Amino acid sequence: MDRKLKILKLKYEYLKLELEDVRDDFEKYTTDFDKYFDKYYKKAAKIENTKNQKEFENPATHFENAKKEREKQQRKLDEQRELLRDAPKKVKNLYKRLAAKTHPDKLGGEHQEFQSVKEAYEKQDLGKMLELAAEYEVDYNMDKNDEILLTRNLRELENEINRIKDTIGWLWGRGNKSQRQFCVQRVEEETKLKIRNVDLPPDLRKQTKKLLKGKSEKK
Repeated sequence: MDRKLKILKLKYEYLKLELEDVRDDFEKYTTDFDKYFDKYYKKAAKIENTKNQKEFENPATHFENAKKEREKQQRKLDEQRELLRDAPKKVKNLYKRLAAKTHPDKLGGEHQEFQSVKEAYEKQDLGKMLELAAEYEVDYNMDKNDEILLTRNLRELENEINRIKDTIGWLWGRGNKSQRQFCVQRVEEETKLKIRNVDLPPDLRKQTKKLLKGKSEKK
């Protein structure tokens, strides 16, 4: 394996770990976000449903509306079919050998392990397949042709990390006071409801009071 492929493989392993950390943090941030604002979204949903039977969505974890999400999933399916059709013979062969080791019908095979192999192949996630190959002691000699797949795997990991970091839930968990105040304003815009001062976290509650005081002094 040449140096560039080694770097790509190591970068893949690093980004996988980073994504795990980001997802763990994101879960904590959205839980905290919901602690303060979930009741406002539920109230807004109730009002909206009463008015026109529309579903109201909390933006802490909301990335796209339902129609766009369906279109996105369809594109993914189409891309997967294209990828599997054009998958290099080496990768197909690796999948077959991994499947033979993990298939539930085989001695010692587990359904969950086989599903991991199958999912990695369907996504053409060579980085994951290499991890599984090492785990199940299946030989695979990397060459220049694998560089394209690995590079795309890296881009997908980076996109997923950035997608999470672009949400209001992430901004709420990682932002400074000003950014968290922006999140409050965003909730008010989304729900069309005024967030009560008492329902805010202590640091924002104090800041809100100062802002109100400053406005009254200017008058």
